[in-house]
Amino acid sequence: MNKNNNNKQIALIDNNILDKSLYVSSKKFWDIKTSTIKEPNGSETILFIATKEFINPATNKLAKQVITSKDRLPNHQDNLILNVLIHMAQKNKKDIVNTTVYEILKNLGWSTGKKYYQIVRESINIWYNLGIEFHNCFYTHENGHITLKSRIITHFEERMEDGKLEIHFQSKIFNLLIKNRFYTSLNIPDYKNLKSAFQRRLYEILIKSFNNKLSFTINWKRLKDKLEDESKYKAKFLEKLNRAIKAINEKTELKISIELIDDLIQFRLKNEEKVILFELLNWLLNHMEEEMVLKIKNTCKLKKNGDGFIMICIDDEIKEYLYNNPKIMKFIKGFRIHKVI
Repeated sequence: MNKNNNNKQIALIDNNILDKSLYVSSKKFWDIKTSTIKEPNGSETILFIATKEFINPATNKLAKQVITSKDRLPNHQDNLILNVLIHMAQKNKKDIVNTTVYEILKNLGWSTGKKYYQIVRESINIWYNLGIEFHNCFYTHENGHITLKSRIITHFEERMEDGKLEIHFQSKIFNLLIKNRFYTSLNIPDYKNLKSAFQRRLYEILIKSFNNKLSFTINWKRLKDKLEDESKYKAKFLEKLNRAIKAINEKTELKISIELIDDLIQFRLKNEEKVILFELLNWLLNHMEEEMVLKIKNTCKLKKNGDGFIMICIDDEIKEYLYNNPKIMKFIKGFRIHKVI
């Protein structure tokens, strides 16, 4: 891939898909309409059309997101199930997932009772029948801010004889979801430990933001809109926010502090391993190809090990590249990273 094409890809992948959630947390933030459609078998289905308009801060122009879904709109529980499927696709590095409902339930940590089998099947159907549109949200160097129209899942089949599921992700959304740095950083056990839509949405925003830097600052009203929170007053919102941060610090590996500065909220990362990885990536940018550094950022993480760390990489190409570069391996060890696995 040449540098220009690489930059175009980075611009698109690293943009704001998580600033615009794929599910509806609060109906107050969406204009929701319904229509009735005739199915080929003669039955009727309710189609939900949810539209959210907003000002794109990068252009100061009107942008919008549209979700269309049969029977009902996706919620944060559906999003958890989608993230498990994305995690499976990441492992296989393919846009096709072959699995079973039982395996999905194991990844969710849920009971394998009949009720939960039905919840998973219904959720996959929701994503299969869902269409998404982003108008003037995403930026590419070649075309500026573009309109993206897509589906999430294009094929879903369950074989009754053995219970095997075959799920196909839409190829053009595959790169956004499966290769997006948020979805490679998302810790499914952490994510499922959070119980409310508010907590999960905040976790999404924090994970995405801390992939860029060690701290970030945001206006409280803008954060409230991202979270689709209905609190009328700043004090009530901050009370809810502090409870959610406490839950994230207690129930996930992500450890953060928060400081209020007038109308701004500053979040700061406290995880030592993430701080070290951030410093290492900055060093590597001056000694490696940008594309390889991006792959390390997307596919590797540090884990505490004694007085230092081990680097865990799911991409064999990255491990081979590092092992074949003794100078880089020497500097990596200088960051108290004992080995790469």
